[in-house]
This record gives sequence, structure tokens and C-alpha cells, in this order.
Amino acid sequence: MKEHENDFGNFGKQILDIAPQLHPYVKHRLYTAETTGIIPRNMYKVGGVIDDAIITLFEDVHGTIQSNDELKIKLFTMT
Repeated sequence: MKEHENDFGNFGKQILDIAPQLHPYVKHRLYTAETTGIIPRNMYKVGGVIDDAIITLFEDVHGTIQSNDELKIKLFTMT
């Protein structure tokens, strides 16, 4: 149990380093999708998209990512 908590703590620290860069990227992607008519306006929120990506990433690749760069690339490609 302690090992799992430590993994989650490290994962959380890595996410906090990446989150400030991820927010504007997702915001612009949503804006582009809304203005081109791909998705209805105000259907998705930036925070919700990021939260879903983080949860999916933690469940799928938990413990297999070795560096911040790998995590960053994976997270940006998921959003």
C-alpha cells in the first residue's frame, strides 16, 4: 500500500510540473474545435478534458513512464 501511495505522489508531482503548459494547449484546441463546428460550443471544459486525460494516463501507464518528458508527450497526445 505504501509503495502505491509513493507512486501516486510522484505521478502527482510530475503532473503539477506539466499542468501549467497543458492548460493553454487544451484551451486552444477546444476553441479551434468549437469554432470549426467539430463540437458544440461549451460542451467541454478545459479542466474536465485534462482531468480525464490524467485519470486515463494514470490507469493505463502507471509505473511505466520513466521521465517527465515521456509523461509530457503522452499527456499532450492524449488531450
